[in-house]
Amino acid sequence: MKRILMCIVIGAALVSAGCSTGPRRGAPAPVVGSQPVPASASRGAVESSAYPAGESTEAEITPYATGESMPAEITSTPMQAPAVPAHSNNSAVLALLSNAGTQQQDGDIAGAAATLERALRIEPRNARLWHRLASLRLDQKQYRMAADLADKSNSLARGDGDLTRANWRLIARARSALGESAAARDAWLRAR
Repeated sequence: MKRILMCIVIGAALVSAGCSTGPRRGAPAPVVGSQPVPASASRGAVESSAYPAGESTEAEITPYATGESMPAEITSTPMQAPAVPAHSNNSAVLALLSNAGTQQQDGDIAGAAATLERALRIEPRNARLWHRLASLRLDQKQYRMAADLADKSNSLARGDGDLTRANWRLIARARSALGESAAARDAWLRAR
């Protein structure tokens, strides 16, 4: 009986030792991430990302009391969403944009749309990509989807008046093709 109990204890110790990790050796791996490009550095580039300086993307946490007499309270300031890149400086997105342009010129609208959708999976907050996809959907006579995609682009195009007006013109053409004359007229007025 003692032998069985000893085997169980040793087996449990070996199993739990196999699940644990050893001590950390060396420093942790460095975190490498993209840094926002200052607006002044991106003015000369054709395809670049411009983020306004000074916006915080981290929440500020206010410490709280941990005494038993007071309940713990956590307060924080809401995080601001990062600015929307007007253009892309991501090489994969630029390559996909180039491929989509070539496909569109060759008449492969469906292929170009699929390529733009791949680019959007990489940069889902790029308003210009949404506008390009909306334009392709309009060419494919998918008017409702074109209007919805242009509306999505508008929601991301804060501060880009030219893109916003282009989106409203696209929405107006889509609504007109759908026979929604009042909505088309409203979109044309917003495009001015």
